[in-house]
Amino acid sequence: LSVNRAAQETASEVRLALKDLLDQKMTERLVSESTDPKEARKDLQALLELGKKVGFNATEYMKGWYKSKEDNGLFVFERPQTDAVNIQANLQQNNQNSGRNPEADLEAPPEETEDYLINRLRALYIRSALKNDWRTSLDTSLKIIKTKNKMIKLGIFSNDINDKVREESRLIAGLKMMEMLKEVFLERATLYRLAGPAYQLIDAKMIGLMRNAKKLGMELTEYEFTLLRDRANESVYEVSKRELKLTNVALAVKDSPMLRDKKKKLIQLMERLQKESDIQDDSALAENELTDRVQIKAA
Repeated sequence: LSVNRAAQETASEVRLALKDLLDQKMTERLVSESTDPKEARKDLQALLELGKKVGFNATEYMKGWYKSKEDNGLFVFERPQTDAVNIQANLQQNNQNSGRNPEADLEAPPEETEDYLINRLRALYIRSALKNDWRTSLDTSLKIIKTKNKMIKLGIFSNDINDKVREESRLIAGLKMMEMLKEVFLERATLYRLAGPAYQLIDAKMIGLMRNAKKLGMELTEYEFTLLRDRANESVYEVSKRELKLTNVALAVKDSPMLRDKKKKLIQLMERLQKESDIQDDSALAENELTDRVQIKAA
C-alpha cells in the first residue's frame, strides 16, 4: 500500500515537471533557430509518451498550449497544427520503452533500492532548488525526510553521501536554471509590447528564477543579464525578419486585413527589439513600411 502511495505521489511530481518541460520545449521549437524540427518533434513525443504512463492528459495540454501561445504573444511563429495532431495520434498507439528518460529517476520502481533512493533524494533536492513556493517547499521537505528515513533503515545513509548528493543537485539545478532563464528570455522576446498579463507572468517567472539562481550562488551580473536578453532578442528578431519578408510576399499576391495586421505587429515587435538591444539593421524595415510604423506609434 505504501509503495502504491509513493507511486501516486511520484506520478503527480512527474506530471508537474512534465508540464514545465513541455512548455519550454514547445517555446523553443517555435522560436529557436538552432532547433531541428524533426528532433524537436521526437523530443515532444518522448515527453508526451512519458506523460501517458503517469496519467498526463496530452490532448488537454495541447489545447491549452495553443491558447496560451497566443496569450503570450507567440503569434509571430504560427505553424501548421499537423505536428500536434500527429503527436496526439502517436500517443494513442501502444508504445514500448526505448531507453531511459531523464525524468525516470522520479518514477517509482518495484522496490526501493539504494540507487533508487539516492536518485530520488537527488531529484528532490533539485526540485527544492528550482521551486521555492511555500507549498512545494513544504511538500519537498517532507519527501526528503521520508527518503532519508528509508535510507537510514536500509543502512545506506551518511552525512557524506547526503552532502555529495546535495552538491551534485546544486550544480544540476544551476545548469537547469540557466536553461530555464534562456527560455524565459525567449518568451519575453516574442512579446510585441512589454505590458499586459502575458508580460507580467513572464516577468514574475524571471524574478523567481533569478531569486533561485542567487540562492544557488549563481547570481547574474548586469552584464550577464543583458547578454542573455540581447541574445534572445537577436534570435527572435532574425526569425521575425524572415517572417516579415514572407508576409510582404503574401501581401503582394493578395491583400488581406489579417496579413496587414500581422505585418503591423511584426514591425512593432522588430522595432521594440531593435531599440531594447540596439540591433543595427535598417534594411529590415524598408521604405514601404513607413506608413505601418506611423500607424503603430499613433495607436
